[in-house]
Amino acid sequence: MDLFPRRSASSGIVSDKSACVLLLSSSLVLFTWSMINWKVKRDVKELADQVQKMVRDGPMINKYDKNSMTKILNAGFNRAMKWMSLQHNIEPIHEARPLLTQVGGHGASLQEASEGFLSLAPDYVLKPLQSANRGLREVAFYEALKMAEDSKRDLVPLWLAIFDRGHIISEADLAQVASYRRMRKEINLLRRLSNFTASYYGVVSSDSNSAAPSSSSYLLLNDLTMDYSKPCVLDLKMGRQTYEPDASKTKKSNEINKYPQQLHFGFRIAGMRVYDPSNSSSDLNGFMTFSSRYGTTLHLESEVLNAFRLFFKHTQQRSNSPEKNLSQIRPRRDSSERTIQHLLYALHSIQRWFEENDMLCFKSSSLLIMYEGDMGQNDRIDAKMIDFGHVRRDSNGDKGFLYGLKMLTNLLNLMLSKPKKLETVNDLTPHQPAGIAGTTGAIADAENLVNEFLPLAS
Repeated sequence: MDLFPRRSASSGIVSDKSACVLLLSSSLVLFTWSMINWKVKRDVKELADQVQKMVRDGPMINKYDKNSMTKILNAGFNRAMKWMSLQHNIEPIHEARPLLTQVGGHGASLQEASEGFLSLAPDYVLKPLQSANRGLREVAFYEALKMAEDSKRDLVPLWLAIFDRGHIISEADLAQVASYRRMRKEINLLRRLSNFTASYYGVVSSDSNSAAPSSSSYLLLNDLTMDYSKPCVLDLKMGRQTYEPDASKTKKSNEINKYPQQLHFGFRIAGMRVYDPSNSSSDLNGFMTFSSRYGTTLHLESEVLNAFRLFFKHTQQRSNSPEKNLSQIRPRRDSSERTIQHLLYALHSIQRWFEENDMLCFKSSSLLIMYEGDMGQNDRIDAKMIDFGHVRRDSNGDKGFLYGLKMLTNLLNLMLSKPKKLETVNDLTPHQPAGIAGTTGAIADAENLVNEFLPLAS
């Protein structure tokens, strides 16, 4: 018996072929990996060069870059066109009517009524596109929010660049990787921030032939007060300063002189609408409306607290007696306290965002507080951020807005812990204006992501 049989010729050939296949496969894997490393290094560097332009401090869009501004505006028009084509119950733009619940901003006063917000059935608001690039900057901000909401792609090239630095990216490129990380952080912040803003559907125009910003161009937003029967609305202009760092001396002076106490409070009342059908100063719908002038007359903490007490009170049925005034109406403290407690919870979520924010600064933005004024309804209340025409990238975040939130929270807590007598209309009169008015691969995904945000580069 042959204890050591020879291999057949055919068996040897098969083994040799297997070895060759294995060798070729290994070589191919190594070659492929080398090519991936080279391509990733090249592509990450190109992307990072672009990203570095997008995370510098300053406005989110370069107003001198007409090409980028045109792209942003076209994106807004296309978004709205697509949205409206899918909606069967939305009214034509020319049928929009003045928004009764607007209390602050351009068009809030009777003199500016022609410039005010419009209500578009069933549940939309048209905000006029502001001039001097503020409108385009606000469109850019909302478009960035939408891109952040839609961005759920993980960038494999970036991961490889970070975790295999020695083979893919050199130490000299780490600053660019840091910029890329920063952009990803901004996207995540924007995605979370969208929970605290009105839904944005694009840019529309009442002039069907217009594809450029004009007096007939509007932001299409959801109506934040649509689900309220008797919406009480408070507009707070937030931050310790409401001008940008590069503003002119005149602009800075004008903003400071509007309300010097803004530096102390971190906010000012830009407008207020209260449902108080029992008050003789209320309009036919039962509302008292306070203009921005009223807010600038509140110099002391006690005066601001009085304004908040006036806003958050709940009343009985309307009285037709002309002598009936605020001193004869007792606030429904239990309901009012529940409303304030619910608001504090909402403000806590916004405050947490600002405590983690080290990317964006919101100059001259507002906090819009709404609650249900109808005692027969629930204690619904909400707070949303509005007005984004002066948003900037700032590596220090927004300490002024955060300060204002904390001050607001402290004052509301003070109302709950130290209830005081509700002052009468006569008590408030010296601080009121002439008006309480009655009116395909990871690389491709990364490229697409940066290309989407590139028009926002400053």
